[in-house]
Amino acid sequence: MYGLQGRFTAQPGKGDELAALLLEAANAMRRLDDCLLYVIGRVPGEPDAVLVYEVWTSSEAHAASLDNEETKAAIARGRPLIAGMSDRVEFEPAGGKGL
Repeated sequence: MYGLQGRFTAQPGKGDELAALLLEAANAMRRLDDCLLYVIGRVPGEPDAVLVYEVWTSSEAHAASLDNEETKAAIARGRPLIAGMSDRVEFEPAGGKGL
């Protein structure tokens, strides 16, 4: 398995819009069998912060998802909303509820 977590900082005042777009992407991930977990989170008190947690069957499956036309379209829509990215961590999921 392959895990990835990251933090997006939205353009000022665009946190809700970015989170909504990422939630649309999360819904689309339901159709991909290799995507085991795709969770969007918010940080209390930081309205422009959006967190993403992903678990895939492999890093190759994650990379392949980025070539999906629907994913490419979502990235294109989201890019103008993003001021920055940080706290990116790749990890090997060991298990737990939801996996």
